[in-house]
Amino acid sequence: VIIADTYKGLPITSIADDAFSNNGTITKVTMGTNIRGIGENAFKNCSDLESVEFSENIETIGAYAFQGCTALLSVEIPDSVMEIGAYAFSYCSSIRNVKLSENLQSLENSVFADCRDLESITIPDSVKSVEELAFSGNESLRTLELGSGVESIGANAFYGCASLTELSVPGTVKSIGDMAFMNSISLEKATLAEGAETLGAQSFYGCENLSDILLP
Repeated sequence: VIIADTYKGLPITSIADDAFSNNGTITKVTMGTNIRGIGENAFKNCSDLESVEFSENIETIGAYAFQGCTALLSVEIPDSVMEIGAYAFSYCSSIRNVKLSENLQSLENSVFADCRDLESITIPDSVKSVEELAFSGNESLRTLELGSGVESIGANAFYGCASLTELSVPGTVKSIGDMAFMNSISLEKATLAEGAETLGAQSFYGCENLSDILLP
């Protein structure tokens, strides 16, 4: 699917809610440069969708926009994006690589939950909060880099990240929610820099190989 810059001389600036949801034949999406926003559920459950070329001017990606796109292999979010809605890329079970916008403000509830093949994630310095369940169930996640702007990590944010071996939490993080890293069974070392004020209940419960933890 190629979404043009204009239609009948007028710019195409958005993709509507549910526009292509449950389409089982789309394999690639290329967006015109005028697209500023993608609506909720816009490509939800497009089971054969393998790649997406975003508009370089896109600013928002709606909730559930790409949920259940199980053939999607990688995602590169342009730096123009400031908001990605809840569950936007959840259950995209084949995603291995994600590059986030350097201007993203937060990672919403379950935004990349159950992306079971995702191996690494770098959270930009612009992000202030990682909300609940944001990366939960990502059992292949081995490398996590938290940006220097992160102030809070929500409940269950990295629950069940079973391949994560080492964690470094920057000093900007003031609160870590309940069960944030629960059942990260391969986690061996965790360092929390000076600045953390709240460590939620069962934050590291089930991290059976955690032998080295440094608290502020």
